[in-house]
Amino acid sequence: MRFFTVLLLTVTTWFHLNGQSGLSGSVTDPQGNPLAFVTVLLNNEPGKGVLTDIEGRFSIDGGIGFQALGFRYVGYEPLVLSADFWKKTPGQPLHVVLQPADYALPEATVRAGENPADILIRKAIANRKRNNPELRSAYRCKTYNKILFDAVPRRAVFEERYAGRDTSNTTVREAREKFDRLEQSMEHNHGFLMESVTERAFRFPNQVQETVLLNRVSGFTNAGLVALANMVQPFSFYGDYLTIIDKNFVNPVSPGSPDLYFFHIEDSLYTGADTVWVISFHPRRGKVFDGLEGVLHLHSRHWAIQNVRAQPAQPGNLELTIEQAYQLVPVHDGQNNIPDSVAWFPAQLNFEMEFKKYPAPFVGLRSAGRSYIADVQLDTMPRLRDFNLETPILMNPDADDRTDSSWARWRTLAPLSAKEQRTYQWLDSLGAAKNFDRLSSIMDLLTTGRAPIGGSILSFDFRHLLKFNDYEGTRLGIGLTTGQAKPLRPQRRLELGANLGYGFRDKGWKYGGYALWRISPAGQPQLRLSWRRDLLEPGTSYELPPPALVNRGLYASRMDRVDEFAAAMSSRLGRFFSFAGTFRHQQLEPGYAYRFGDPDAVLTNQFRFIEGSLFLRYANGERGGTFLGSDVGTTQRLPVFELAYTRGEWADNNPANAGRGGHYERWTAAVYHSFFLGRLGRSRWRLEAGIASKDAPLAKLFTLNQSGGGLSLFVIPNTFQALPDTLFLANRFANFYFAQEIGPVLYQHKRSSPFLTLLQHAAWGDLARSDLHHDVGFRAATPALLESGIQLDNLLRLNYVNLAHIGLGGAVFYRWGGLGSEKWQDNFSFRMSLRFVL
Repeated sequence: MRFFTVLLLTVTTWFHLNGQSGLSGSVTDPQGNPLAFVTVLLNNEPGKGVLTDIEGRFSIDGGIGFQALGFRYVGYEPLVLSADFWKKTPGQPLHVVLQPADYALPEATVRAGENPADILIRKAIANRKRNNPELRSAYRCKTYNKILFDAVPRRAVFEERYAGRDTSNTTVREAREKFDRLEQSMEHNHGFLMESVTERAFRFPNQVQETVLLNRVSGFTNAGLVALANMVQPFSFYGDYLTIIDKNFVNPVSPGSPDLYFFHIEDSLYTGADTVWVISFHPRRGKVFDGLEGVLHLHSRHWAIQNVRAQPAQPGNLELTIEQAYQLVPVHDGQNNIPDSVAWFPAQLNFEMEFKKYPAPFVGLRSAGRSYIADVQLDTMPRLRDFNLETPILMNPDADDRTDSSWARWRTLAPLSAKEQRTYQWLDSLGAAKNFDRLSSIMDLLTTGRAPIGGSILSFDFRHLLKFNDYEGTRLGIGLTTGQAKPLRPQRRLELGANLGYGFRDKGWKYGGYALWRISPAGQPQLRLSWRRDLLEPGTSYELPPPALVNRGLYASRMDRVDEFAAAMSSRLGRFFSFAGTFRHQQLEPGYAYRFGDPDAVLTNQFRFIEGSLFLRYANGERGGTFLGSDVGTTQRLPVFELAYTRGEWADNNPANAGRGGHYERWTAAVYHSFFLGRLGRSRWRLEAGIASKDAPLAKLFTLNQSGGGLSLFVIPNTFQALPDTLFLANRFANFYFAQEIGPVLYQHKRSSPFLTLLQHAAWGDLARSDLHHDVGFRAATPALLESGIQLDNLLRLNYVNLAHIGLGGAVFYRWGGLGSEKWQDNFSFRMSLRFVL
């Protein structure tokens, strides 16, 4: 049996290869773009032939042994070439151009039994675990990545737009001159070029470390940008959902997909004892969901995907196509290094995306990426210390090496074309003259929030620059730090920092400082010392990490003023556990009307707390999705557990009441899970609970997480949306948040594509000693508070400069249970929602 090896050469260099025995060539569309996975039939006979590789190239041994070649590709007109065509130029590679079909492919009707394509797809689904590289125990591989960016001037659209305009007009004349210069420049150079070589290490279920060995960005000497194999598409095509850029698509090869997708066998090829089926797919009529359309090649060996080409079925401003090719690689027995089996693994990942009308109606923006995967080692277990938890993408200190010898091996996979070489020469010289590295510093600032001061290790920390909450209003500030200001670089072992801020509503200064020691080079364990004079919201589960970027601190209307010293030690414990131990000394005074104590005793509002906390977290299979370094959603294979215990003592900080105080304890816990549920979409739920000493001051009790104030106009996840702005106080509580994305519903149109999410929240809280708390209005969440919500996003899709869509939507929440009003209309709360979708 003969397995196809991906020929890793670009189209522009292919035509310069010397002729070899047999017949070879390439297949493109009329614009010269290579067509991957075209069926090439010998003598145009079904079942006998080869496929073009992911670069559109093919090679046939013994090219004189047949009299015709047939070319078939979904969405293009079939073509048959006779032997006379290639005999005109013996020894030269063929250049075959296929024309797009001017008709839409109908959905075939399958009669008398099950669709045979569905039978094949079900076999592929049944073997997903066997063929999914990210379900293996471990792997290592290296990737060579190249990404191009180009402006795409469209002469016909430009001429139509400026037809009839006075060419003597200065504005018109300058527009034509700029367009002509752009057109000439794009013929000679690319707009931007990036290359990288990385080593990727994976350990089941969720540990991934990408080490950048070499990196080059045109125009920059030391950029924080890097091209990665999975920066646009997933590393493999086997997940239930495929995250492409910022959107989750139902995988056509996933459980239940034959009910959503229509599959059709377009062709079949025989390779020895094996068969490769060419199967097209697209969403079934009447099915509304985020789906893909394209073609996949299913290999009978292990019923695995050999090649796949896909694009979103619902068009938008961004036109995107992804391609993946797989290869058989040996699996070693781990002892004598003798291959005992083979497994499918990605060989090459391609993408091409284009904004047709951005940055102008007659100039588009196109990006194309190629990733070549080599040196694959399956089931070779990386060590735990090989994974840097703080920096999962890590750049080697000498990664910016530009010498040809360093890149020589990798560029044999895809040699630089003459146009790519000119691009480096042009942009590198322009970057040196215009100091593009200043732009690199801005990109670093946007990534890390830090900007170096001169050549020192000190940086401005702009994460303290601007904050908002109901108590402070607008807060301006600045920070200084010795922390790493360059992205993708190892963090410094010793880090110092300080910050200063001012709130304009409360008219108060806040400041603090910290020292952080990363005891191990990999970042774990860590020792952190800090001091601050700042604000704390009372009654939060401060021992647990905040559940989201938009959290209750943004709309807090009550704050405690605090002087705090803290010392914390944190570390990982194995693959799934992490812990932290923290000591705190606090002097605290409420910034609102509140006094504490027995009604018949002297009341106080000045406190000193000394406490210690232990925190434990278990996360098995948690993985975050990213696009260009930004988080686009976290999923967990199993629920995440967080548990914290705090024990401390409080004392009256008023000298006149010396000797008063007591002990307190707090237990807080959270369990949450974000995952994809079958064909419905992403499910998110979070259960949190706590219990505290019943005679503790308010600051060490629990308050309900409800949104209000200036942000009440918008939906805020993991908060209660329909409850009035009332302080709910408890020494025992339990909250539950649930959200189920149903996905696109009703219809999908250019200007409106409703996206449905169902929400349910519940809260219960009990306060044993309400008599201890004075001067502040509060109530307990007893009986349980309930609210239900329906959220419809993208009711109106606004085109944003032909780059993306801003989706406007809304949600309605209804409260019931313990706080339901007798007038049903008073129980409703209406919110807006915003989505930004490419």
